[in-house]
Amino acid sequence: GVNITFGTAVQPSSLQSVIDGQDSLVVDASGVTTFNGPVGNNAQRLNNLTTDAAGSTGINGGSVTTSGNQTYNDPVVINAAGNTTTLIGADITFYTSKRC
Repeated sequence: GVNITFGTAVQPSSLQSVIDGQDSLVVDASGVTTFNGPVGNNAQRLNNLTTDAAGSTGINGGSVTTSGNQTYNDPVVINAAGNTTTLIGADITFYTSKRC
């Protein structure tokens, strides 16, 4: 597999649909990055998910599933419909404040 680095100079970044695959995803964006769909869904867990320290991350899609680690280096806002969000991974680390 190929690991993917997602970076953008255009802010905010909004990922609208399901993100699947068995590779690692690195989000390197200085603004707001929003996951509006499930991440690592449909029995295709991502290997790892890492966000950078700049900007912030919004998890609105209800779930983030990895076979490895999830590392959130920026502030995280969890706001799924119905207030139900599931994070599944080997090690889930928040390095800064988070808000639900």
